[in-house]
Amino acid sequence: MRSLVLLLTVFSACASAPKVTRSYARINGMNLYYEVHGSGPEVVLIHGSFCTIDGCFGKLLPELAKTHRVIAMELQAHGHTADIDRTFTVTNLVGDVVALMDVLGVKKADVVGYSLGSSVALELALTRPGRVKKLVMATTAFSPDGVKPRGPVRLDDLKGTPTLEGYQRVAPHPEQLPRLVARINESDPFKAQSPTEISASKIPMLLVFADDDLVTREHAVEFFKLLDGQKKSRLAVIPGTTHATLMESASLAPLVNDFLR
Repeated sequence: MRSLVLLLTVFSACASAPKVTRSYARINGMNLYYEVHGSGPEVVLIHGSFCTIDGCFGKLLPELAKTHRVIAMELQAHGHTADIDRTFTVTNLVGDVVALMDVLGVKKADVVGYSLGSSVALELALTRPGRVKKLVMATTAFSPDGVKPRGPVRLDDLKGTPTLEGYQRVAPHPEQLPRLVARINESDPFKAQSPTEISASKIPMLLVFADDDLVTREHAVEFFKLLDGQKKSRLAVIPGTTHATLMESASLAPLVNDFLR
């Protein structure tokens, strides 16, 4: 009898676990790695610089997958996705996100971005508003001027970090890390966008910042002021977090879930 109860418990747990797909899509000359978790309204996740899906969304994704079909990808030169001979720009990354949505038959979705992923998500919303329902941006700026002064990323900055460990574990060519560092430094993760276009957008936006963020508090407030006419938009600052730890906060998932309802 005890064995039967245990078997039923295991079966119930397996039956309730969100369905997971891990695969590659041939997109814009590269094999883009992606994962699909759960079922329900679609949510697209876009990670930050040097991140993998698990490294960036390891806490948030499982919570969203309880009630959503969550689509996450690893961008050009990140995670399982190899680099290609193409410039690394926010605009090109937006094209990759749209192409993956097309492959998966997703016409319109909520979009969640972190850091570089927030810049990609914002440009996606401004240039293809018909593809975005609601927009969540964690650590975001509409201008490089809103980011605290910082030097270029160095390889030594990544040594001993979970980010580097995650990259080395899954990258098809981990020896190309110096090339990825150079690409990030040559690109602009916080690409300038038009304040006028942001103000004119009808897409509800949730801006999330760390207590100790790369983005200045003044810029965060200025960004939110651009959304003054959007009653459904929100601003949140999560206490006790930094740019690097924001996505690990237990406060993030309830915040995002509530906004996406």
